[in-house]
Amino acid sequence: MASSREFAPNSKSTMTHSHRNSHRTRAAAAFALLVAIFMLSGRDAAAAIVPRSLSAAEVREVRQTLESMKLDPRGPYLRIRWFCRDGTVQPPAGTPCRERGGGVQHAEVSPKTQRLAELGFQVGTILQALDFDQFFDRDNDHRLLKQLVLQDYLGQVDDGWVLREARFYRGARQIEDEERQGEAFLRQLLAQPDWVDRNFLLVFQLAATLPQPDWTAGSTERVRNLATEIANLDPNFQNLRSKIHSFPEATDIERVRAFLNSKSHPAETGGRLRELVATMEKQYDPARVVELIRRSARRLPQLEQPLTALIDQLEKGRHREAFLGMARLAEGLRRQIASEALDRDNLHRLNLLRVLLETAFGLPGEDSKRARETRLARIEVCGPYFQLAFAAGLLTDRELQAQRQELTEIREKAPALPALELRQHLAYLSRSLDWGQASIRQTFGPEFDHFLRVEPKVSGFMDSRVRGSILLPLSEVLSSLTQDVDESLNQSHVLWDQPISHGLRGLNPGVARAELSLAHQIDEPDPTKIYVIPDTVADLRPMAGILTLDAGNLLSHSQLLARNLGIPNASVSPALLPSLKALEGRQLFYAVSPLGRVVIRDPGRLEGFEKELIANITRNAPAKIDLDISRVQLQRVEPLPLKQLRLSDSGVVVGPKAANLGQLGALFPRQVAEGVALPFGMFHRHIDRPYEGKQKLTEEIRAAYDTSRRMAEAGRSQVEIDRFMFNRLDYFRRAILELPWLPDLRAMVERAVRNLPDYQKGVFVRSDTNAEDLPHFSGAGLNLTLPHRKNMESILGGIKRVWASPFSERAYLWRREILNSQEKIFCSVLLLRSVPSAESGVLITAGLEAGEADSLTVVTAEGVGGAVDGQSAETLSILPSGETKLLSSAKAPYRRGLSETSEGVEILPARRDQYLLNEAKIQQLQRAVQRWMATLSAQQRGLVWDIEFGFVDGKLWLFQIRPFVGHLNTRIMEVLREYDRDLLEAGQRKISLEEPSS
Repeated sequence: MASSREFAPNSKSTMTHSHRNSHRTRAAAAFALLVAIFMLSGRDAAAAIVPRSLSAAEVREVRQTLESMKLDPRGPYLRIRWFCRDGTVQPPAGTPCRERGGGVQHAEVSPKTQRLAELGFQVGTILQALDFDQFFDRDNDHRLLKQLVLQDYLGQVDDGWVLREARFYRGARQIEDEERQGEAFLRQLLAQPDWVDRNFLLVFQLAATLPQPDWTAGSTERVRNLATEIANLDPNFQNLRSKIHSFPEATDIERVRAFLNSKSHPAETGGRLRELVATMEKQYDPARVVELIRRSARRLPQLEQPLTALIDQLEKGRHREAFLGMARLAEGLRRQIASEALDRDNLHRLNLLRVLLETAFGLPGEDSKRARETRLARIEVCGPYFQLAFAAGLLTDRELQAQRQELTEIREKAPALPALELRQHLAYLSRSLDWGQASIRQTFGPEFDHFLRVEPKVSGFMDSRVRGSILLPLSEVLSSLTQDVDESLNQSHVLWDQPISHGLRGLNPGVARAELSLAHQIDEPDPTKIYVIPDTVADLRPMAGILTLDAGNLLSHSQLLARNLGIPNASVSPALLPSLKALEGRQLFYAVSPLGRVVIRDPGRLEGFEKELIANITRNAPAKIDLDISRVQLQRVEPLPLKQLRLSDSGVVVGPKAANLGQLGALFPRQVAEGVALPFGMFHRHIDRPYEGKQKLTEEIRAAYDTSRRMAEAGRSQVEIDRFMFNRLDYFRRAILELPWLPDLRAMVERAVRNLPDYQKGVFVRSDTNAEDLPHFSGAGLNLTLPHRKNMESILGGIKRVWASPFSERAYLWRREILNSQEKIFCSVLLLRSVPSAESGVLITAGLEAGEADSLTVVTAEGVGGAVDGQSAETLSILPSGETKLLSSAKAPYRRGLSETSEGVEILPARRDQYLLNEAKIQQLQRAVQRWMATLSAQQRGLVWDIEFGFVDGKLWLFQIRPFVGHLNTRIMEVLREYDRDLLEAGQRKISLEEPSS
């Protein structure tokens, strides 16, 4: 479960004073990392929505400071002081605040702690020192709230973390004060229903993190973290740790007890083992759960009847009934908590919700062990799991309803349906796991990444949120169902020759044979390796294959490039990371089929057609494209208004972006922003002259590429050739930027810009080369776009930066895979009026995941430039019938908005809207596609089109249109379909839902 504290009844009334003090001492240690930072001033520092980027020196500084705090008897603190209500700070002796209106005593943070706060790490802190605004930390996108949960995890897996020794620093904090303040802060959070609804996962996690007078920790997360800590102390415990993390059950108590008694352990290890046994006994004690539910029934009399029934079911061992009742109650509690702002019972509801989620974690399995269930019964149990995932904030209401609809469709097709169809339904149900992980990533991802740079022990945090939540038992149900169907179809994913039914999902079809590497950040990837990476970032460079922990979205520029060049890409569950880690540094055969089957094998154990795939990587690779510049008119240098351009101008005077957009503007004159294009000829004039007194830059560019070809012919390594070219590319970029504007060209640009109405309100400076949107190569996102330039000098400087961008290392690396003549690249520039999109994205006139050729795939994110940079986006499949199917939700933590006070974009917290495209917006997109297709020739209508769009106040704007380019190597695609042949042939065989699953 996601909660990280043990649920225990308040025992104050039954404790002696000495026992109570002992209890408080232990609680203070347990709560060491659960309290908020003592902030010097909640508003003094500039707000920072995104965690600041750290230099290498700052990373070293933070690491050293954290390590020193772990060993310091005072940890992050300086000294104990009284903090009086009149604002004064007094020495610790006596009661100096008595005459000053009262006050509290606690530790004062050290200068080192203040320095960490400046660098974005709010550690070792005290709730009592904060007011609610400081705690809420709105200006920093609630960073403090998220870091509290992260630091709680660190405290549990690293023996107190920065408070390892300071837990025993007398007077540092008073647990009674912290519990009162924790409860007060939670009540204030719950008084904001709209915020709570949009941030429910964070609220749920905080309820398990902040101290409260009547609630100590939830046990599931504590069990997991203790197991991790013990395995770190004694590697022999690793197998049992894996068992507890993956398949927890009550019999684990005896396994741990046996390990404890098997030999003599060091004091620290033995203490942790005994604590683990005690915590697990409480976790699996039915009486504990019943008492907690009885307490809630007394506090929430309106729920007395269902809670009494639930108690009766638990006491009589009717676990399935109890499970269903808990799911219904949990869903209702979440809806009520997020709708009743001023109801003081909301905190009781939230704590009851924690009890229900904690208890439901392992309930259904008790009944299912007694008798084999039918497939339909196993499928039906997903319904309450979806309710529980919604109740924990892992699924949105929209996602819950989408999965309910999927379950309804399966029921309506009972008692039997084709195997392939059942497999597709199960694949959709399994999306709930991806959605839940995306919620965790949205909430904690930025702060997790920030901490990971300085504290390696935080690396298990994301996995702990997933596998400690209701997603774990849900995944077990879905995995068993999928495995059952795959066995009947003789299909499954393969990980190092072992069949697996879950945890992998193909994104881009392709094949590679290469070495595997795991990396959190990749600055300069080796293009010959397969990488496991956190997410598909916007500026991804070429690599042999990709496994991503976060799939991002289907239509980001990086995904389009990977799809185009046949780079296999699949999303992978964090649960499979240990298996992949074991393969790091080894050669792998890695393939993704068109239907999403993922195969990772030992290259020495390939099947017949797999050997052909390896041979086809190079043998049947298509010839590289030699750019045709025979039609380019370099004598045209005058800027051209967008409305004068048509498709026929593409590759002649401007690139395809401006030409296509000009054609689109003729069809939709009030939905395409006004703009002007600077033709190829202007770029050529700028570079067709000497730089630093040498030969013309155009001649130097040709000479560099000629040299690189001669080096290849001479057998020089690709690394050596790239090193030479990177040096020359850097020189070319610098030359383009430093060459002064020719006076006549500058005058032309200034005149054209001033002719754009209100250009001072913002202009996008967009690249547009003759080396993109080619018949077999998209080139998506390789060149620079500068958003929202507002003054003439900025626009002029931006044009030169855009001209220089085709000479970036990344653009060179991607293009060398497909182009034979990069020296023939010419760059035009499109100056387009800024459009302040509230939502923006990409539409493809085909189904990419759902498989319906005549459907639309639409990917949308909040703000400007949405979806193209790989952020988690709303992905919809729109069928010809008008039915819309949710494939994924928009769960990026941030959005980009046009700056109102300066140039460029500003990073803002995501609004977290569940619906970005409503029915009216979808209809506008459909009409735009229909109108565009109606103007095309029969040959052009056979193409799949890629359309970039945005919405402002509900009105559709169109920013780009181009043919969608698929996999380049058609022979490889044909062979990859061999993985799906058996699936397609056997897919029509009916599978009974009334029979037991295997």
